[in-house]
Amino acid sequence: MLRTGDLKERNGNGRICTVPKVFLDTNVLAYACDADQPVKRDKARALLKAISRDVPPCVSTQVLQEFFVTVTRK
Repeated sequence: MLRTGDLKERNGNGRICTVPKVFLDTNVLAYACDADQPVKRDKARALLKAISRDVPPCVSTQVLQEFFVTVTRK
């Protein structure tokens, strides 16, 4: 699941610009590393590549914690 939002930042001219953000969910990261499910892995990796071309994705601390638990549980 992807959640999008906006972040307002000031550019060099003092104007406020809206910068799109993409937050990655744990499942996308977990499937991108899952050797047991190659179809889901390939789809997750393609999604990550497509997103990364336009906007650097963001990952929260909670997502990183969930990802660690998920990938070390097997």
